[in-house]
Amino acid sequence: CGINGQKSPRAILKWVMHQKKRKLHKLKLKLEKVKNTQSSILFGSRKLWNKQFNLESNGYKNHQEWLTDWRNARISGFTLVGSSDETNGNQNCQLVGNTLKIRVPPALEYLYGKYYYLEDIAFSSGQEDINYALNRKQALTYKFSYKDNKWYLNCSITLPEVPYQSHKNNGCLGLDINPNVIGWAYCDQEGNLKDKGQIKFNLRDKSTHQVKAIVGDVVKELVAIASSYKCPIAIEKLDFSNKKASMKESGIRYSRMLSNFAYSTITEMLERRADKYGIQIVKFNPAYSSFIGLCKYLKMYGLSSDTAAALVLARRRYRYSERVLAILASLVPVDTSKHVWSFWNKLKKELGHVKRHNFFSGVANSQVEVNLLDETKVRFSRKSEDTSTQRCDSSAQVDKSVRSTTQYIQLSLFEVV
Repeated sequence: CGINGQKSPRAILKWVMHQKKRKLHKLKLKLEKVKNTQSSILFGSRKLWNKQFNLESNGYKNHQEWLTDWRNARISGFTLVGSSDETNGNQNCQLVGNTLKIRVPPALEYLYGKYYYLEDIAFSSGQEDINYALNRKQALTYKFSYKDNKWYLNCSITLPEVPYQSHKNNGCLGLDINPNVIGWAYCDQEGNLKDKGQIKFNLRDKSTHQVKAIVGDVVKELVAIASSYKCPIAIEKLDFSNKKASMKESGIRYSRMLSNFAYSTITEMLERRADKYGIQIVKFNPAYSSFIGLCKYLKMYGLSSDTAAALVLARRRYRYSERVLAILASLVPVDTSKHVWSFWNKLKKELGHVKRHNFFSGVANSQVEVNLLDETKVRFSRKSEDTSTQRCDSSAQVDKSVRSTTQYIQLSLFEVV
């Protein structure tokens, strides 16, 4: 133990290694068990099958009650696979107008005849797509599901390709996706901001169905915005699988945020709905998008950090390089032989500690202040030299004014010096 009964770093590290060895041993045992177990499929679920051996504890009075549930579970659904070379896209089940004709198995023909007909069939959604598939002689697959004493019918088809209604000449809608807010910014083809906004939502401690419902409403609103401008959508190309796999190595707050971040769900639902309405989705490298937005557009347009990053992504649709502002070039040396992102990398190291709201005051107010700051650096570097005998009263007053100006510049530069 360390001081005051606290564990030493060596003891903590030893404890962490011990826990990891335990976890590794458990995973090896599970892997060995999976390799030695022959997989099997039991229609009706193995859980319900095992209930017959303990009828009373599972709420059954006799074996007949369990057998009724077992048979209902095993006949809960069936699928009739379609084929494009068959009549109406399916050999065993055909939709003719509003009538569904189902081929009866030979063993049951004495009860229902050769075909069983269902009248007044109308799908609540996708009826036009089904009619399109029938006219194009595509394959139609029907799935029958039995639930709550009712039969439900689903039809699977190949959706028709929707031509893009969006075009880059109409501008671009950039999205910056965050765990609880999506900032969007619309710019014209010259990269000028025309519209902006935020969509806030809360996915914390929500179930899977709740997350899909909330994300569905957000995606619907975003695609509607892009449809109104008839422009493509630019998003970040991110992958959080590796980060989520290593959440145990991170803090509780960061792990909770990452766990609730449904980035893949948002992008998947966004791509599906955008494809349905003919909106193109373009993915870009998100490198330095947030930092460039903070430095260049946060103060210029009065944006939030997420909408500023969204504007940078929208401008990348037109391959704008985000050149370095002259006022920023004085802070970090610019090497024109390298990519412009190398400068943003150096600048981020200098200003990485600055809080985001401080960027509203700008990195520097004018080039004159930057030059004056450089002169002040040289002056302060000579402090060690004894120059008291060379100064006069007038120079002392000038030095005092320079010091006050320097203090003001240091505040505007977020104390970079």
